[in-house]
Amino acid sequence: MRFLRLPLALFVNCFPLYFAVGENLEASAQDAPIRIAQFPFFDKKPIDVPDEPGSVFRECDHCPQMVVIPPGKFTMGSPKDEVGRYKFECEEHLVTIEEPFAIGVHEVTFDQWGACVDCGGCKYEPNDEGWGDGDRPVINVSWLDAVAYAGWLSRETGADYRIPSEQEWEYVARAGTTATRFWGDEAYDACSFAAVFDRTTKESIGMAYDHHDCDDGFAHTAPVGSFQPNGFGVHDILGNVWEWVDGCWHDTCEGIIADTGDCYFRVMRGGAWNSEPDHVRAALRIRDDQDVRDKVSGFRVARTLPQ
Repeated sequence: MRFLRLPLALFVNCFPLYFAVGENLEASAQDAPIRIAQFPFFDKKPIDVPDEPGSVFRECDHCPQMVVIPPGKFTMGSPKDEVGRYKFECEEHLVTIEEPFAIGVHEVTFDQWGACVDCGGCKYEPNDEGWGDGDRPVINVSWLDAVAYAGWLSRETGADYRIPSEQEWEYVARAGTTATRFWGDEAYDACSFAAVFDRTTKESIGMAYDHHDCDDGFAHTAPVGSFQPNGFGVHDILGNVWEWVDGCWHDTCEGIIADTGDCYFRVMRGGAWNSEPDHVRAALRIRDDQDVRDKVSGFRVARTLPQ
């Protein structure tokens, strides 16, 4: 169980103060006053962050670690003969990511969500299902919860935090590759890269559907960063938890481009700890109600970078 912080720590974590001290420490208070350089809940401004691709930064102690993603082009969607392909997947088409942006190195964790609750930005404490909280990805959160967290993070930092678009998510998931998964086309190599429906999970939950014939060492979710990252330095982009992305559900990719669709249903990507091989692919997209909370659902955040 996560314990609430003490009031003083709560104040410091939620409303950090930054002080500038006069250069002459021997001078009197009149000559070298301590002055408030930034009072975030009055005038919150984002800190300067690196814009070099691959650079990693964290804007506050309880903020997610972010990595800078370069602009580029990629082929979104799946070929019609891809094993496991579903009818709602995009047909292959070229997408251009015009500007660099940052994305979470990891999925948002229970600890990070807990900071949002403690600071009043999030009103709900999700159940960890007895699998552990801390640095495990937060689960039982809806699309609306994810948007609320990103909004709180934006207010905390003064920066533009959000959940990634479908195009951004798949661009990151592929990380410059064209295979079914960023590690290649072989599903059973997953256990070096992702928490998936493997031998351990099959024995634990007793489901009979197709499993990855390998062992990732976890029956359910894994602590974030437990596996090898992809080429952009991002962990768990496939497996662990389904990740909510921005935008409304649409049955074709024309809807993505037009930003239309059924906005009660939202899109999820990446598969989860209980996902069979066909569901752990960069192109797969599924939907759920925007207010549904499930033990396989989580998210990561993106951040717009200044131009």
